Amino acid sequence: MQKMQKNAELTTILQRSSSGKRKQSISMKEWMKTAIESIRLSNSSCHFSNHSDDEKGSFFVSSVAYLKPALKIAHSLADQVCKAEEYASAQIKNHRINHTGSKIPQPPFLPEASITLSDRITVSLSRVFTPRGVERGSLRPQSSGIKLSSEPSNSQIKPKLGAGKDSILEEEEDGIHGSEGMKVEGKFPFQNVELVELLPPDDFEGKNGDLREHSGRIYSLGLVFYELFSGGRRPPELVSNQCYENISKQDAIVENYDPLPANFSCNPIELGSALSIIRDLENDDDVLSAEAKNGSDSLRNARKKTRTCSNMTTVPRNMSKVSVEPLRMLKLPSPLCELIGNMIESINGDFSGDCAYNDMSDVRNDLLLMLVKPDQHLRNLDVEKLSITGLQINETVFGREGEFERLQQSYHRAISDSCSEFAIISGPSGTGKSVLASRLGRDIISNGGIFLSGKFDQLKQSKPFSAVADAFNEYCDVILSNGRCNRVSLVESRLRVALGQEAHHLVKVIPNLRNILINDEATICGHDEYECVDPRKRLEYLMCQFVAVISTSSSAPITLFLDDLQWADEASIEVIKRLLLTSGASHQSISFFFLGCCRDDEMTGDHQIWNMISSVKHFSITPTIIELTCMNQDTMNTLVSDVLCLPPRLTRSLSDILYHKTKGNPLFFCQLMISLNREGLLSVSLSRRRWEWDEEKIQSRKIPENVAVFFSKTIKELPKDVQIALRVMSCFGACSKISLIETLEQVLNSPLARYLDLAVSEGLLTKSDGRYHFAHDRVQEAAYEMMKPEGRCLYHFQYGLALCSTNIFDMNNDIIFTAVNQINRGGPAAVSKPSQSSTLANLNLTAGKRAVGMSDFRSAFVFFDNGINFLRKNHWKEHYDLSLQLFDGAAKCSFFIGDNLNLNLLTEQILTYAKTFDDKLNVMYITVSALSYASRLPESIEKGMVILSKLGEPLPESTSDDNIDSCIEQTLFMLNQYRDRDLTEYKRMTDSLKIKAMKFLARLETPCGMARPDLQPFVAIKKVHLSLTHGMCPYSSVGFAHFGALLARRGNLSDGYNYSKIGKNLLRIIGSKEVAGEVICVSTHVFCFVEPVQSTNEFYLEGHKAAMAVGDMINAMLNIIIHNVNCFWIGSSLPTVRKDFESTQFLLEQQNHETFLSQILPIMRNLSRLIGTSNDGNTPPYDETAMEHSLLSKNPFQATTFIFQKLYISFIFREYDQMKYLAEQYFQLPFRSWTLLFSTSARVFISGLVSFWIYRQTGEIIWVERGRNAKKMLSHWAESSEWNFSNKFYLLEAEEYWCNDDRENAKASYNKAIYYAKEHKFVNEEALTCELAGYFHLSLGDRNNAVNYFTQAHESYHQWGAFAKTSKVYEFVQSEFGFVQRVLTPNSLPLSQNDHLDVDNVPRKRVSSNQ
Repeated sequence: MQKMQKNAELTTILQRSSSGKRKQSISMKEWMKTAIESIRLSNSSCHFSNHSDDEKGSFFVSSVAYLKPALKIAHSLADQVCKAEEYASAQIKNHRINHTGSKIPQPPFLPEASITLSDRITVSLSRVFTPRGVERGSLRPQSSGIKLSSEPSNSQIKPKLGAGKDSILEEEEDGIHGSEGMKVEGKFPFQNVELVELLPPDDFEGKNGDLREHSGRIYSLGLVFYELFSGGRRPPELVSNQCYENISKQDAIVENYDPLPANFSCNPIELGSALSIIRDLENDDDVLSAEAKNGSDSLRNARKKTRTCSNMTTVPRNMSKVSVEPLRMLKLPSPLCELIGNMIESINGDFSGDCAYNDMSDVRNDLLLMLVKPDQHLRNLDVEKLSITGLQINETVFGREGEFERLQQSYHRAISDSCSEFAIISGPSGTGKSVLASRLGRDIISNGGIFLSGKFDQLKQSKPFSAVADAFNEYCDVILSNGRCNRVSLVESRLRVALGQEAHHLVKVIPNLRNILINDEATICGHDEYECVDPRKRLEYLMCQFVAVISTSSSAPITLFLDDLQWADEASIEVIKRLLLTSGASHQSISFFFLGCCRDDEMTGDHQIWNMISSVKHFSITPTIIELTCMNQDTMNTLVSDVLCLPPRLTRSLSDILYHKTKGNPLFFCQLMISLNREGLLSVSLSRRRWEWDEEKIQSRKIPENVAVFFSKTIKELPKDVQIALRVMSCFGACSKISLIETLEQVLNSPLARYLDLAVSEGLLTKSDGRYHFAHDRVQEAAYEMMKPEGRCLYHFQYGLALCSTNIFDMNNDIIFTAVNQINRGGPAAVSKPSQSSTLANLNLTAGKRAVGMSDFRSAFVFFDNGINFLRKNHWKEHYDLSLQLFDGAAKCSFFIGDNLNLNLLTEQILTYAKTFDDKLNVMYITVSALSYASRLPESIEKGMVILSKLGEPLPESTSDDNIDSCIEQTLFMLNQYRDRDLTEYKRMTDSLKIKAMKFLARLETPCGMARPDLQPFVAIKKVHLSLTHGMCPYSSVGFAHFGALLARRGNLSDGYNYSKIGKNLLRIIGSKEVAGEVICVSTHVFCFVEPVQSTNEFYLEGHKAAMAVGDMINAMLNIIIHNVNCFWIGSSLPTVRKDFESTQFLLEQQNHETFLSQILPIMRNLSRLIGTSNDGNTPPYDETAMEHSLLSKNPFQATTFIFQKLYISFIFREYDQMKYLAEQYFQLPFRSWTLLFSTSARVFISGLVSFWIYRQTGEIIWVERGRNAKKMLSHWAESSEWNFSNKFYLLEAEEYWCNDDRENAKASYNKAIYYAKEHKFVNEEALTCELAGYFHLSLGDRNNAVNYFTQAHESYHQWGAFAKTSKVYEFVQSEFGFVQRVLTPNSLPLSQNDHLDVDNVPRKRVSSNQ
């Protein structure tokens, strides 16, 4: 009952004068009383009967629930006083400048010094309400509070972002924890502080306190804070003196002033008070009364009046001796007690301690730091622990808040759908680049993202993908950390689909991936039985697939952070570039962000990183470059303040010394601080419980000019064995695996790990994740610099040989690359025995082959090249096989990295010294491939033909049509002797020379198709002949696929379809993955003329993936381009088709395939025109006239495609003059290709429609003949595939009937064409047929049926997504008929009763007997 009465009483206090109002004002004393009582009631279950009053009080006032709002009140009061002083000072200054003689405007209330200031402070709460579930009148804490509007703000001090919940003022989700385990659940009404006001006294008549009284106001406010944070207690010294009444100024002067005190034992503080009064009486030159007037009398009066205010009339003598020990007894934080004590001590003037406050703004700033950085400036220092551990400097961003915010913004833009972006942090060594990146990493991880990190190493550049591999290995470890859970199973299944049988290539680079794909040893340990077209492109593709899987499997954005990009290898840069480009492609849904750090002062302008940035910017992938420099003096002082947990005003002198010694370098600063602590110049005081330092000794201490020299000096002070261990480790880079150290311990017979652990204790190394890490690159460099330059190569050589003392073939890749890299750093000059040369060359051969297996041809070339350098004179005679393998490997790597100069030199050596023709074939194949990739197609074909002749498989000299027909008939005769099953189960080719001949023929297929189409049929026929004669090999599938396409092109679709299927089956059974993309692409061409094109078109996507998996970019691009072109012709949604084309354009531009780009740009332009967005910027601009002239002169086949696209769009939009001109140009172009594409049928179809249309306009017989030829071809194709071609045939038939004025048959054929177009899902052709039928009926004067057909065309064009064409039809109907017909339903075809669909007479699909 008493408790409820007490609750009601407290609620009444809060709700006083608040009826109908949202804001209530209560005195500060009432607020304290309410707050303490609320906290007490919320802990009613706690038993306080055995505690003293002081112990009970400490429970309440030291709780977070009380401290946090109390600090805000204190900061608000200090801020008000500061603003009043600033305003008054500005008004005085303004009066002096203007000196008009007018009165100074009245400033806001500036309080006088008084020990009763707390009586005039009010606190306004935002509102008081009773939450549900709490009885009225109760002051139990509310379940959810209102956000405080009195949050402190300061432009110079920002809250620490991402502070953990261990912050002293942090509120846990399940409640607020007080001292001694006390828990306060929820939030309280008293915490909703909205406004704090310091009111003037009741007798205030506009007379403010004296501006001079800084120390008096600080003292007075210190007393207020004493009372506020103690929960209402006054200092015992004030209570014992009973000095609450005001005393006059003269009494104060007489009482405090003694011109010659006789008591020499008096307290110095008392003397200080007396002297301050004397100083006030004598030094009043800067004081100007608000009533000052011109003239000496007025000035004297002003001074006289000032003197009456110069001493505090309400501060009794000896009150500066107030102690804050009672506050400490209440368990208030020590920094807060020190702040209050320093405020009170400020009254002593010159006799105050060094820590006493001189300005109210310092009080305000220190309170703000306690609010926003409580862990540094409010928490008690654990001095006992610090006295043992010494100074600990945690990672901090060194005042880089602005840079960090930019980094965060870049990240959020990158993972959103708005743009593609990445970030690079650059700056000199030691400026905090890695620390800034690590902070972003913690922020990303805390928000559910994936942050993967790796570090490049100057001494590990020969290790393929070192940093990228470390990052992705880290992901594999993390995902497996909780065992094989559902998420691991999901990732595993998706990786199998994405990587397929190529997974083992990625496992070589990311060894820990083996642990995820553990259930498929065959995939993990795959072997290379075939040549990859471009292993680099394959690896880039696999990496992109890997990132896509881990991103989509967790729905979390992926961040890849790579440090020290200035030392990145070229292969890794290419992977990074591909990841950026892939994530930036519009068809991808990968949330990927790349973050890198580099020392820009160690990179030239043409460094590969800058080249990569320039390259990706071309594809609208935006870089955010954040440049870091050394800290300025203010930033360094903030850092010192945070590290030492002291206010900035107290650390300024120390930070100035440190700044001049370190030039603001953060790394140098941290190391110097730690060094000063170890030397005792910076130490923690157990008595004062804070950090102290000796400024004079620190100032006089000699410091090296840079951090590298500083580290060298530090290392030299260590024991000799530790120095040697650091020197050994420095030879292996910035970090070393513990397993490597253990291996070195065995071979060097030295306890390296023990000595390195000592270096860890000294802070020079860290030990984590199974590795020793140098604390910074500069430490590693300092240890490395301890070796003389001329002796370093011998150390490297010695360590490399030591690692190779065991069986190198049993070592993993890491050990091999590390060992051989160390040997190569020694070089041939370090070889002491001639017999070692071949051994070292063999080691490089092994490392080179393993690097090739990892698709790092740059590193592999370095190994092969070093192996060649280790060879001695006459090596071709003494070590022929070794020499041939090294030169062959180096030549292959030169080809893949585009080093044509070295390729030519190596090729010349092989061709000169190789003993047999067979030994020369590898480099000959590389030469032919290099010419083909360099677009030197005629040279490539010529060299290939020469080599085939030497292999005994020459191509015919005559390439006439008769010779082609003869060869085809001969080949068919040979094939007819076998069943389909016999061919797929045929014997295997074993003759190595014939297999190589097949390989060369496969290489010539594409160049011949582009530069020698007359030769292409014979290449395909030759492969079939060799397969039938010597057996099937992996390249036989290509021969059968091309032979099937050749038959289809010659009109034999049945046999062409059959042999194309055989080619695809051979690919599945014995085919090489190298040719998978080509076989799928070529065979699908033929399938599209037999099977429904909507389903067979998807095979091209399968071919694209297969080609990408082996780095076959040519066939990958062909597959995706043909797929997109077919999507256009089969009536897929045009906006979707355009999006796919934009993605394809993106890929083509990445690969710099200008030839393919010239093929898709015209169709992309047509897409934009059909959709109606020709000026939206999606289609890249190009000079049509220049492109047309270029294609006509260089490649007539591509020119045909270009002219046809222009012809098509002019026909669709009924631009007759342009259409006729283009049609004449189109039919004059030579067109000869042995590839039958579905788009070829579209050309025949559209050109036939155009021809009939022109004939009706001109009456020229040639046009109707061209139309009839097109109809004849469509009739032939319709026999093979009714689904794909019947509607096209009937439309051409209807157009011919119209030309012949056969109206009834024309009507029937139009209706059949519409029916089959709708049934077979060709909405584009349904729209076109309805439109042409509308024109036909309009020509007959049948306006009713005409408008119905036009309406149906309008609907179908709209369904297709051709919105611009839809508008044209709408406009035509409106202008022609004067109204807009209602939209018909799809089934409301305008057929008369006599018209019917003659379905029985539609050509049926003929099934091949070989099916």
